[in-house]
Amino acid sequence: MKKTVITLAVVAFAAAAVQATTTSANIVGYAKVNAIGGQLTLVALNFSGGSTISDLIGDQVPQGTVVNLWDKDGNTYVTDTKTRAGFSSTATVDLGDALWISAGGSAGATNEIIFSGEVLTDATNTVTYSTGIEATGYFYPVSTSWTDTDISVQAPQGSVLNVWNGSSYTTSTKTRGGWSANPTIGVAEGFWLQVPSETTVNEERPFSILN
Repeated sequence: MKKTVITLAVVAFAAAAVQATTTSANIVGYAKVNAIGGQLTLVALNFSGGSTISDLIGDQVPQGTVVNLWDKDGNTYVTDTKTRAGFSSTATVDLGDALWISAGGSAGATNEIIFSGEVLTDATNTVTYSTGIEATGYFYPVSTSWTDTDISVQAPQGSVLNVWNGSSYTTSTKTRGGWSANPTIGVAEGFWLQVPSETTVNEERPFSILN
C-alpha cells in the first residue's frame, strides 16, 4: 500500500485541494464535494460521523435537494428532501456511509459542499462487508487508486466494484488475475461494492503521521 506522509499540527488543519485530497490534524478534517443541479452525485463520509443530514449538509444546498442515504443494515435508502424548514431526517451519517445527492435549484449549477469531521488515525481499521452489495466509501480522507487499498486485496474473487462517474458506472470485477479496472477513489467519493461472501477487511491507515 502506498502511503502519504502527513505532518500533524497542534490544531486541526486540512484543505481540500484541486486533487480533492484532504487530511487533518488529529482533530478535524475537511473535504469538498460538488453537487450539480439536476445531476446525481454519489458521495461518502471519510470522517467520524454521527451527524444528521441536516448537520452534515445544512444550508449548503438549495431547497428541493434530495438526499438518499444508504442504510447498510436495512439494505435500503433513507430519503430526505430539503424544504423551506430544511432537512428533517434524524438518521445519522457515519464513517464510510454513502449517500446520493440530487441538488435542487438551477440545472447545471454547482453547489459546493464541505464535509468535516474527525479523521480516523488508528493504524488499522477493521470493517466487515456483508454478502451482497452495499454503497460505501473509503474510511480515510485520501485519494487513492483502488488496487492500492487493502479492500481490493482482501476482497474475494467474484467481488464487483462500481464507481459512479456522474452519468454512468465504471465497473471492475475481481478474478484470479486481479481487478479488471483500477479506478481512482477520490476523497468523499462513494462507490458500490459487491462481495460474494461476508468479508472482513483490515484496512491499514494509508498515511504516516509525523508529529
